[in-house]
Amino acid sequence: MWSAYCNLFRLGVGLVEKVREQGRRGTRKKYNAPMTPARRLIRSGALPEEKARSLTETAALTNSLGLYADIERRLARVYRRMSVKTAGLTPTEYRLRPLRPS
Repeated sequence: MWSAYCNLFRLGVGLVEKVREQGRRGTRKKYNAPMTPARRLIRSGALPEEKARSLTETAALTNSLGLYADIERRLARVYRRMSVKTAGLTPTEYRLRPLRPS
């Protein structure tokens, strides 16, 4: 679920070039245009035509907001469970607890 969201809908940029300039501190970086990993893979031409079409259809048919809301709902449930388990403990105390009750 998370990987589908990241691959189909989450934009990222790739580093194209890093140039060290004389007389200046650091480097100047050039990035390519923001694209999703799926779009970048399709544009690279590394996928067969049928797989690229299938990936494009999957992205078109998937509800990005619904997928994100589902991820957030599941994370909230995990956070609630963790807060119950760690109630009253400092982070150090929680990490030092044995994994299994003795």
